[in-house]
Amino acid sequence: AARYTIHRYFIQRHGWQVKGLAPLGGSWLPSKPPLGMGNHLPPRLRDLFEERFNAENYDLNGIALITASIEALIHAEAVRRLHTAYQVLAIDTQADLTAQEAIDTICACITTGYNTSQI
Repeated sequence: AARYTIHRYFIQRHGWQVKGLAPLGGSWLPSKPPLGMGNHLPPRLRDLFEERFNAENYDLNGIALITASIEALIHAEAVRRLHTAYQVLAIDTQADLTAQEAIDTICACITTGYNTSQI
């Protein structure tokens, strides 16, 4: 139920399919490592989750903690890509952008760090 709850949260709130949550033809039952996120989590966070939760014990607070952590990781990655795009385009992060600069920045941000193995 925890995997499905978190999956539904991201679908409803952001329209995101978070890799490792929704099973590909598999079961929604709990798995090890926590919620099937495994290598998608930084090692320290994965270790904390494994210490805090076992495969059968996710309370509402635990689900909220995992959900917030995943959301924070995704946000941090988006910020990193945006900063990289600004650097690549040699744009000051404090400058006002023209419409074309904004389009160029968005395109660079989307393609920065793009890894087809994550699709």
